[in-house]
Amino acid sequence: MINFLNYKEPFGLYIHIPFCKNKCNYCDFYSLKTCKNLMDKYIDNLKEEIKLYSNNLDVHKIKTIYFGGGTPSTLSSKSIKEILKTITRNFVVINKEIETTIEANPESLDKNKIISYKQAGINRISLGVQSFIDKELDFLGRIHDVEDSLNTIEIIKNYFDNYSLDLIFAIPGQTFKKFKQSLQQAIKINPPHISLYNLQIEEETPLYKKLNKNEIERISEDLDYKMYNYAIKQLTTNNYNQYEISNFAKKGYESKHNLTYWNYKPYLGLGPSAHGFNGSNRYYNIQDIKSYNKEISNCNFPVEKIVKLSKKELITERMIMGLRLNKGINIKEFKNRFGISIFDLYGNKINKLKKENLIKEDNEKITMTKKGLNLGNLVLAEFLLE
Repeated sequence: MINFLNYKEPFGLYIHIPFCKNKCNYCDFYSLKTCKNLMDKYIDNLKEEIKLYSNNLDVHKIKTIYFGGGTPSTLSSKSIKEILKTITRNFVVINKEIETTIEANPESLDKNKIISYKQAGINRISLGVQSFIDKELDFLGRIHDVEDSLNTIEIIKNYFDNYSLDLIFAIPGQTFKKFKQSLQQAIKINPPHISLYNLQIEEETPLYKKLNKNEIERISEDLDYKMYNYAIKQLTTNNYNQYEISNFAKKGYESKHNLTYWNYKPYLGLGPSAHGFNGSNRYYNIQDIKSYNKEISNCNFPVEKIVKLSKKELITERMIMGLRLNKGINIKEFKNRFGISIFDLYGNKINKLKKENLIKEDNEKITMTKKGLNLGNLVLAEFLLE
């Protein structure tokens, strides 16, 4: 059996839908302009990829399903239903009500589509609102406006108990007052889950090019921290638990699929540019959709690269993922998994970071402090093993 297929426990299932009506100015994910013929061909090949894995996997049990992108909500409910049917025919779903999420943009949804998604088997929507300020949405290259978001959310609330709103902060030109306005609007809506992302300006994006031409400038670190800490305080006050650096949920509404990543559990990735992890190996799918389609047509796995992770790499990734979580790293679980004490490996680093008030430790776990959350990347970098 090929190593990357040797799953030993139930896994999360990620499905990449690489289509968008318009690519946002900050996005560096693999996506293409919507095209019906290309989308129909891709769905056919995606179903074949599902069958290909089903015929070769050691373990067939899935515990979550997540449609990411791109913009998965560019697909019709009929297409989503076909994909979900193919999944349930070829995999064992651990229970009938597993979390099944679709990412969506406000302009791509209407009442009929929302209802039909639910009927197809979707039970959670992650809505890319990003901002409740029209000027900021325009800057980010979004093709919806605030009114679109508010109207779509009202419909979602009528049919879905479980949904999430995405917000972006630290946008060039964004003021603290405007961020407060956007956040307060999100809190007023009272969704069960809010994801709050610091804007990352990635290479090869329109925003990166503007940054290089000095047409825009990043906001100051002080303002970035001020926004983030204000958000933590306001969300906590309104009964949102910060269970991960960027994620806040009402009790029982944490994202089960994303917790698979942060708890360093296995997941299977399908579609061009998707990647998967079986607990010891990571694999990366071909990015180009034409090459992907060709491999599937030839009954081949569309895998471009398989990486057998060393013990040091596994430990490093576990630390980086786990410390993102509010519950941190369980000391006993770490030793059971890797056969070595976390203090034997990181004792000096842990003491240093504790003295700097960046992490804290009790008898059971190691977690980041409030100061550590603000300097998350610096803290996590301390746990890289060479």
